[in-house]
Amino acid sequence: MSDNKSLEASTQSGDWWSNKFSDQDTVYNAILIIISLILFIFLSIFVNGFFTLRNLTNVIMQSSHLGLLAIGCSFPLISKNMDFSPPGTMMISAVLGVTVMNMLNSALLGSIVIIAISLAIGFVNGAIVTRIGIPSFIVTLAMSKITKGFGLWFTGSESISIESERFINIFGGNLGPVPVTIIIFVGLATIAHLFLSRTIYGRRLFAAGINPSAARVSGIPIKRTQISAFVISGFFAGMASLVLAARWQAAAPRMAQDWFVLDMITAAILGGVSIMGGKGTAMGVFFGALIVKVIANILDLVYADEYMTWVTKGLVVIFAIYFNMRRELKKRRDEL
Repeated sequence: MSDNKSLEASTQSGDWWSNKFSDQDTVYNAILIIISLILFIFLSIFVNGFFTLRNLTNVIMQSSHLGLLAIGCSFPLISKNMDFSPPGTMMISAVLGVTVMNMLNSALLGSIVIIAISLAIGFVNGAIVTRIGIPSFIVTLAMSKITKGFGLWFTGSESISIESERFINIFGGNLGPVPVTIIIFVGLATIAHLFLSRTIYGRRLFAAGINPSAARVSGIPIKRTQISAFVISGFFAGMASLVLAARWQAAAPRMAQDWFVLDMITAAILGGVSIMGGKGTAMGVFFGALIVKVIANILDLVYADEYMTWVTKGLVVIFAIYFNMRRELKKRRDEL
């Protein structure tokens, strides 16, 4: 009986939070879509080679692994935690999974190993944060260095080619005219969006990020909810590992490059995920990842050098965080 009352209380409080912010999220997502469309139209006119089927497909393909990483890390962010580990998780799971795949000549077992390792790393992150109490940004930053270091040692800083044509065809091929990578990206983004907005778990996650004390009083298991957020982040890192390894036809240490973390966090924040917790949508992050990759594509098409690329990305991060914090401050003023 007490469990039912707790569940009812958490659902009611989740409804309150969901209703309170759903309109703002809808407006923000609409703004992102409009910005994306304007950006595409502008670039099709002024940047040669942008508005071609090949280039647009390439942009979405490049957005896929970034978008999956960003959607995954948005779950801990919503629960008021940081997760810098997904790129390292993506790399080490690919390295070990492809090694098993090549040794046993099994695409299935290799894929299972990739997902299993990613889930395990997510669980370890969540357990350390919630059970020991070390801040999440320290734990996940350390985990990113551990996985990157182990991957470099294990591979000798060399790529491991994928010998399984079946794996490459499944995750890197086409389903009709549409690349499987894009189908996975769009499909998982849609599922994550519905999961956050239409389930009791999603309401609990937002409640944990907005006011952990009130959520705990409502009967929401805060620690389990936060651990599960890191596990989900690990799962999305594993899926990103599958699609990126298939596209590269190799598992490579460069999957854990530091700029992946920067792009991932930028996409999440641009997508409306609050760095202060309790706010965000997976569909917003989907468009945030597209915008980040469109900007990178523009710089490639106009032959911008590497230094200008870094400057541009840094400015985008500052703008995204500034806009994010302004929205949060305005929201708090409106609540007073």
